Amino acid sequence: MAETITRLAEASKKLNEMSDEVSQAITEYSDELGFFKVGLPVWPGVKVTIGKDWVESDEDESQYEHWIELGYDKVSGEWCIATRHRRSLLNIDNFGSRQYVGEDETLSISPLKDNTRARKIEALSMIPALFDAIADTVEEAVEEMEKYTEHKNEMLKAMRENK
Repeated sequence: MAETITRLAEASKKLNEMSDEVSQAITEYSDELGFFKVGLPVWPGVKVTIGKDWVESDEDESQYEHWIELGYDKVSGEWCIATRHRRSLLNIDNFGSRQYVGEDETLSISPLKDNTRARKIEALSMIPALFDAIADTVEEAVEEMEKYTEHKNEMLKAMRENK
């Protein structure tokens, strides 16, 4: 028994040290992204749910599928890597087939750094895909703004020529 306690003490000390490193990395990623001043929420649909999505029934016996997504958003006034808890209303037939009814609903958004240790560890491997999605979103926004600028310039030119 004493050997087990010693193993537990050593392993938990190492786990806490590594968990602190993970939390620090998440904070640094969010801080560094802040320097780019993206200012656009990005939710690429990357699920970060420990285990499986889950289904629950509410008081009127409606069934909802729940999941957690990884993204980038403004939470409490600060842009950060975040998670959001989402759900969809389900219709499950007698054969167990799922049909989604209506729109997905966001229940909460929280900074990844404030999530559970297990969720932070799982999310680490998904951060590169999130950064790709952020870059894609920024590039798409630039393209849209360039189109607007061209259109605006054409309209202003036409207006000035027809004074």
